[in-house]
Amino acid sequence: MAELQGDDARARELAERAVASESNRPGAEFVLIRADLRDDPAAALVRLERAFNAAQGNAGRRMVLWLEGIALDRLDRIDEAADRWRQMFRHSVPGLPLPASGTPEARIEPDGGPMPKLLWTLPGSRPERLLSLLSTLPCGLTADRFGDLPRADGLGPVKALDPFGQPAETVPTWRRLLADRGLDPVRLIEWIPNWDERLAARLPGSRVLAMLRDPRDLLLDLVLDGGPQHYQIPSFEIAADWLCQALDPLLRRVEAGDPDVLLLRGEAIDRDPGAALDRIAAFFAFERPAGSDWNEPSTRSLGGIPRSFPPGHWQRYRTALGEPLAALDALAERIDRLAPAHPTAA
Repeated sequence: MAELQGDDARARELAERAVASESNRPGAEFVLIRADLRDDPAAALVRLERAFNAAQGNAGRRMVLWLEGIALDRLDRIDEAADRWRQMFRHSVPGLPLPASGTPEARIEPDGGPMPKLLWTLPGSRPERLLSLLSTLPCGLTADRFGDLPRADGLGPVKALDPFGQPAETVPTWRRLLADRGLDPVRLIEWIPNWDERLAARLPGSRVLAMLRDPRDLLLDLVLDGGPQHYQIPSFEIAADWLCQALDPLLRRVEAGDPDVLLLRGEAIDRDPGAALDRIAAFFAFERPAGSDWNEPSTRSLGGIPRSFPPGHWQRYRTALGEPLAALDALAERIDRLAPAHPTAA
């Protein structure tokens, strides 16, 4: 409880007492591991070696290897950190596969009714600040597509079904299910796990806000913390290839001047959240309330361990993860042209 409340010193004290009285206390041991990761990464490695030997099942071993990589990263032992994370892939756990790029379908003509306003946060993009910004706008934000009971309306991951469980058209189904919940589609942003050309063809006139970062930073954070999608990542190489495939159709639309796509860099939110909020409000045609304020979300996870690496951290891995990072260089340059992380003043 002390650790959950952010009282790290008290949490360490209680954990040390628990381990002293009974050696087989894995919960207390991991409190001490997290404390050492924060204060003494070398000591954390000693504890983690014992934890790996005691771990049962892939999930336990995977978590230990993940933490060992973080400890080694903090000790600037970059090659060893990358090696631990590669070992982590050998201990697979249940999770959704990386979505395959959908084959474009025949475009449906708009019917004049309200169309979805979509939010796609790339895995690894760390959307906490964006979500906090959106809370200041006069709209709702759905997140049920990341839970156990997503709506069966075709926006993903469940196909559109009618009340009898039969296949149905996406847009009418989406509107019907919102009406059943008493929700106004005009005042709603749909947070979706994935976007592709197949989904876009089903939703003519929809708008998509895509949040991303430097794809090489995305790669590290996708592997270490895949975000709400919880995709199963087989390797750094496969993750890099997926990022290229997943982003290509979106970037092609931006290059063609599609007004229904907005690329928003996480770095831009970090630098000037107010300007980012203005862009979002204008894109979705929401009025930004005068004097609206937002709360800075916590980036602190259990035990005070940061949830993600700082921007540009990928550069430390240029040698250790040379091939998958090099595969993303051209994508990074393309994104920089379309949505610079640090645009120069006009």
